[in-house]
Amino acid sequence: MTATNSCTNTPTKTCTNTPTNSTVANTNTPTSTETSTPKPGGCAHAPIEPFSYPNPATGSTMNIHFALCEPSSIKIFVYNTSGSLVGTDSFTGIMGSNVLSIDISKYSYGIYYFVVQGTGVSGVRKSKAYKFAVVR
Repeated sequence: MTATNSCTNTPTKTCTNTPTNSTVANTNTPTSTETSTPKPGGCAHAPIEPFSYPNPATGSTMNIHFALCEPSSIKIFVYNTSGSLVGTDSFTGIMGSNVLSIDISKYSYGIYYFVVQGTGVSGVRKSKAYKFAVVR
């Protein structure tokens, strides 16, 4: 006896095994237990996309918010408009949402740029430069 086996990929995979010499059909519906949770080491190309608030900053602190796909050692680099490094800050970031409050009381009014760099098990990742303003 021979059988024809056909599968359909839908949200749940459905396979039908139909013998060619009989009218009996066996339907087997397996379920999938895959999860979409990021695994450490699996996010080498995941970008860091931060944003700062308040922007423009009027007080002595500014918050930088970003998400990480793995625990990472974080460095924040702050540059002035001429490209000179004017400040750094660092901390250990967790997988998921992170907020870092940085002290901007030492910056005069004007435009600045910051870059977030994360070093985790999958390597070093950097954000592009993001602009923020300090008004006094």
